[in-house]
Amino acid sequence: NQHIRYSLFLSLDYQFNKTTGFNTITYYQPEFLFPGDYRVSHESSLRFSINQHLKFRIAYNLNHDTYPPEGAPKTFYSIMNVFRYEL
Repeated sequence: NQHIRYSLFLSLDYQFNKTTGFNTITYYQPEFLFPGDYRVSHESSLRFSINQHLKFRIAYNLNHDTYPPEGAPKTFYSIMNVFRYEL
C-alpha cells in the first residue's frame, strides 16, 4: 500500500522575557487522495533559564493517526522534562 501525503505546519516561538520562552509546532499530514486519512503531530514547550548555566524545558507531545497500524493506538501523548547544563 503506497500513500502520498502532503504536509502543512504551523510554528510559533515567543520569548516572554530574558529567561522564559515558549515554542509550539503542529504538523497536519492528510493522505492526498483520501483526506479523511490524516496524521497530526504537535509539540509545545516552555523553557526557563534557572541561572547562567542551568536551563529547564517542559514539553508536551501529541500524535494522532486516523488509521494507525494494527494494534497501535490512534492517539498518544507524552510529557518530557529536560534539564540542560551549558558550559
